[in-house]
Amino acid sequence: MKQRILFLLLFLSVGVIQAEDTVLTLYRPYSEAEESEVGRIKMSVRGSCLRQATLITREDAWVCEAEGKKYEPCFIKMGPNRTQALCPQSPWDTESIELLLSKPVNNENNQLLDMSTGYPWGIELGDGTRCLAIRSTRLIEQLPVHYRCPDKKYLIGSIQRCKSQWSMLQSSTQGTDTVLIKRVWF
Repeated sequence: MKQRILFLLLFLSVGVIQAEDTVLTLYRPYSEAEESEVGRIKMSVRGSCLRQATLITREDAWVCEAEGKKYEPCFIKMGPNRTQALCPQSPWDTESIELLLSKPVNNENNQLLDMSTGYPWGIELGDGTRCLAIRSTRLIEQLPVHYRCPDKKYLIGSIQRCKSQWSMLQSSTQGTDTVLIKRVWF
């Protein structure tokens, strides 16, 4: 009996120590699949796309504008026309703004997505906290700020990808700690 209990405790402790791999998710705004995270169109407006997005580097992500407001990233619907873009606020948001473009965009000169070196658009930490990419020139502890999280927390520096579960430094009012990354959206 003691041997079974010891074996059970050993088995449970191994499960706790073992880290889960970071899940890499390609955000697909026009996916027909049932598991697609894309929700409904909140509003359709006429607009135009200006240049490739910088919050996420992938060939179909653009900075667009409509009615005096800029949206980034907006994702271009592939096909012969390329005159439709969806602009969600985050990869986990269920509503998007649809832009009907006055002229087609050309993705040919845009940089391709490289998940091995590029920064994701959104990150979910091991505790479930979700952080979104931001454009910032701010430095914290001499490291660039890449993501804003709730409760005045920021992810700073480089993503550590040398293990199967990625990590990053998180800065908060309590200081700086390394946090594990559960899932990322490119």
